[in-house]
Amino acid sequence: MAARSSPWTPAADQRERADIGESVVITAILLRIGSVLTACRRRCDIARR
Repeated sequence: MAARSSPWTPAADQRERADIGESVVITAILLRIGSVLTACRRRCDIARR
């Protein structure tokens, strides 16, 4: 039970990793939305010409 007294417990480490993973997923979603929007803009530009 010595690991529980230390600040770096597996649970805390797991929680931190979950936060990092969540931010990565959010970033990926935002990038996907951005790429979709740019693709739509390109299609609109091509359609106008």
